[in-house]
Amino acid sequence: MKIEAGRLACIVITALVLLSAGQLPAGRVDVGAQSVGRPLPLTPEGYSKNVYLHPGERRNGSFELIIPREASAINVTLSLRPVPLEGTGDLYLKNVTFNVGSGRALWGFIGTDIGMWGRQDTFYGGPKEVTLTLGKGEEGSLEAYLKLPKNATVLSAQVELSCERRREPFITYTYQGFTGNERGGFSLAVGDVNGDGFTDFLVGSPDYGVMYRNGRAQLFFGGSGIDLTPDLTLLGSMGEMLGYGALICSFDSDRYDDLVVSAPSRTGSTYGTVKCYRGSTSPSTTPTFTFREEEMGSGFGLSVATGDFNSDGYDDVAVGAPDYDGNSTNRGAIYIYLGGISPDTSPDLRVVGEAGDRYGVSLTAGDFDGDGYDDLAILGSEEACVLFGNTTLDSNLSVVYNLSSAGITGYNIECLGDINGDGYDDVGMNTGGVVLIVWGADRTTLLNSPSSTILPVPRGASSQFGTSMTPLGDFDRDGLNDFAVGDPGA
Repeated sequence: MKIEAGRLACIVITALVLLSAGQLPAGRVDVGAQSVGRPLPLTPEGYSKNVYLHPGERRNGSFELIIPREASAINVTLSLRPVPLEGTGDLYLKNVTFNVGSGRALWGFIGTDIGMWGRQDTFYGGPKEVTLTLGKGEEGSLEAYLKLPKNATVLSAQVELSCERRREPFITYTYQGFTGNERGGFSLAVGDVNGDGFTDFLVGSPDYGVMYRNGRAQLFFGGSGIDLTPDLTLLGSMGEMLGYGALICSFDSDRYDDLVVSAPSRTGSTYGTVKCYRGSTSPSTTPTFTFREEEMGSGFGLSVATGDFNSDGYDDVAVGAPDYDGNSTNRGAIYIYLGGISPDTSPDLRVVGEAGDRYGVSLTAGDFDGDGYDDLAILGSEEACVLFGNTTLDSNLSVVYNLSSAGITGYNIECLGDINGDGYDDVGMNTGGVVLIVWGADRTTLLNSPSSTILPVPRGASSQFGTSMTPLGDFDRDGLNDFAVGDPGA
């Protein structure tokens, strides 16, 4: 910073960081009526940029930074880069300090020493720069004040900003396309069902046909544009509640993803089912095969999940029946059906809880411990457990999160993929309008000290926010996986 005699006694530098969807990276320096463009290119690893303010004899200057929605301004470093002046006597700097926000002194000159060639070169022994942290994904402003001696003028100052990619989840899109009480969006799934290379969306509405709760599932083909007319509609029978659960997977490992839709049939007079529809360029509305309930009224199909648990290249299907009793009450049961060219409609593995466990309230699959096998996360009435994948599956469960000791109730869980880029799949857990993200980790950490984060709740959300969640992969191609959250009560 170059100082010379003049009229300005103080300069205020403001760094204003805005997060605004759809805007391109750009910077602007405003000094009075002046405006100088400062492009700030964003790279996958973030960016660092020096911006110089030249206020001359004006009394204030400001810097405005606009960055894309997928980035988060994390560090703002405000620095003095002094160029000591030649001069004599009283024109030397005296006790110049650099302050941020509350006025706390961060750096400054001290004394009136004259160095070599008559330059001011004695500095205060504290830091010569400071790094300030803004909340991730939040708007924020920072002010820096430079206190100068009487009659001093600032000719230049420097602000250095570094921006990193966002590492925590944030809300990107909100879709509302259903009316009435059908609970559209109660279940969601994505995949390429017709094999055209675009992601398709499957949306379940279990209360469609409100009087009889037939339910339905609607498939929307992906493409270069968004078409709000469903390309395939699957309708349930009286009381079936078709669409309570929805999956898109490849149980036969061909080029088409397949549809799995549950119909838990809560009438108490019919058995629940899970219907599987083979993918093709023109998928049929008739199921290819069906999994059926073992014990009427057990809630078979209230939860479904898919993953390659034995790592044989075929997607497997897990079905939960949280109200299964057997020889006790509310034990809950999990049924796993291994995929193949011609899958068997009888379960390959059956896991049953103890009295009151209600295992199978919700299910989700992912590689949570990073060992290459998909694992099955199981939500019960008092705890969340994991059935770790292996070549040979067994019924041993490991408790990861004790809900009762935390004083919360879990309603559903969903693997969101690796959303923070650490190599482990992460899980979203709905705890009643609030979504808790449980971060994947190595198995030891996961079982002994799992970490979690609460997802921001959008404006206008209802207590049903988080009823459905689904991973989207790298939807915006920023290198991190994205996910969608449904709110049927909004």
